[in-house]
Amino acid sequence: MYVFQHQFLLSSGRRLSLDRYRGQPLLLVNTASESRHAGQMRKLQRLWENYRHFGLMIIGLPCNDFGGREPLEDEQMESECLSRFGVRFPLSAKLSMAGRSMDPLFAEMREAYGREKLPQWNFHKYLFNQRGQLTGSWPHRTEPDDIALTHQIERNLTAWVI
Repeated sequence: MYVFQHQFLLSSGRRLSLDRYRGQPLLLVNTASESRHAGQMRKLQRLWENYRHFGLMIIGLPCNDFGGREPLEDEQMESECLSRFGVRFPLSAKLSMAGRSMDPLFAEMREAYGREKLPQWNFHKYLFNQRGQLTGSWPHRTEPDDIALTHQIERNLTAWVI
C-alpha cells in the first residue's frame, strides 16, 4: 500500500495528485459538514496551522456514505466548511468509501489491511508517513487534538527525521 500513487478530484474539477506530498506526513480524514462531529473541522484546521510549516499535509475527503451527513454539492460544501469552520486545507470532491463506487485508495486499503481499517463513520483519520505508508488510524471518537494522534504526527514530521 503506497498512498502517494493515488489522486483525488477537487471541487474545482482539478486533480490533486498525492505524489506532490511525497516526503511529507499526510493526514487524510473523511469529513461530513452535517455530522455531529463536524466541529472536528475547526480542530483539524488548527492542527494544520500548527504543523503545516513542519511538513504536515491534511486533506479532507467529504463522504456521504455514513448517515447521509454530507448532502451538499462540492462547491457548496467547500464554501460551507470555510464559513462555518474556517477550513483552508484542501477538500476533495465528494467520494465514496464503501460499496461498489468505493474510491480506489480505500479499495486498496481494504485489500492491504482488511475491512477493519475502513471507516465506520465520519471523521476517521489516517496518517501516512513520508514514505507513503500507513502509520496510524483513528476513529471518529478521536478528536484531532488527541495526544495519541498529535504524538504520532510529531513523530512523522520532516523536522523530526534525523
